Amino acid sequence: MDKDIIALFGEAEKGTFHTGTLLSNLMELEKTYGHPPPETKGLLFAVQTLLYRYKLLFFRVEEEGFHSDGYLRGFKRILESDLAPNLLGLGIPGLSDQMVLDAAEPIMHRHHPVLILTEADLYDLLSPGSSLRNWQ
Repeated sequence: MDKDIIALFGEAEKGTFHTGTLLSNLMELEKTYGHPPPETKGLLFAVQTLLYRYKLLFFRVEEEGFHSDGYLRGFKRILESDLAPNLLGLGIPGLSDQMVLDAAEPIMHRHHPVLILTEADLYDLLSPGSSLRNWQ
């Protein structure tokens, strides 16, 4: 079984929240989610994912890194889906919430996707004193 799906969470100007849509090209992405709002990273990672010819499972959230309910629902959908074994990467930009990281652990341990981070997210994970530092 090929690992060829990248799951990403991010803000978008349109589209359904928290459902997860499997996309395979840029036209589908633009038609479904529109343009990225200012200061967001999820849709930008989505474009890169599709340019590298991976399949994209995109979850629209209200605000990246906040409103943990959207991430929790998305993780549950991933774990319940038949797509989970094909998961190559998991991108949750703005991951400053320990509860979100804790909820991602079952996906990380079962399917071993690469965690896709921004520089700021990595800094948050590695900073001394960060509650996120002990997350594995």
